[in-house]
Amino acid sequence: MRPLARKHGGGSSAIALEKIWPEIMGPRWSKISSPVRFVGGRDGRTLIISAPGPAASLILAQSGPILQRLNAHLGASHVGRIKVVQSRMIKPARTHPPKGLAPRQEAELRAGLSELKSDRLKKALEKMGRHVLAKGSDK
Repeated sequence: MRPLARKHGGGSSAIALEKIWPEIMGPRWSKISSPVRFVGGRDGRTLIISAPGPAASLILAQSGPILQRLNAHLGASHVGRIKVVQSRMIKPARTHPPKGLAPRQEAELRAGLSELKSDRLKKALEKMGRHVLAKGSDK
């Protein structure tokens, strides 16, 4: 039987592979490639993958392990080979760190400024302190 096909919702279409694509391709290739469709019958099924030009040849070089992972998810001999078609480069979405300070940093900053008498100086130093602490936490 198909060992992981039931768990992941089958695999009769390439679109069904989207949710397990990072497991099959790995983090590096899953960000810039995507499954397009299956072609052929049960005996000679081929998965067509879309990837940017330079990555296409590198993905083909890794076709052995990729086929093993595909068949582990979809069932033995489900996919006989892969074909990679070149596409435009897909830029992964940038993830921005959350803005603001952690509660501990916020408390330390306020405690350090609590003894200042001048509100204007306190606000200026607080603003500068937030900026410095936020820059320091990016590293």
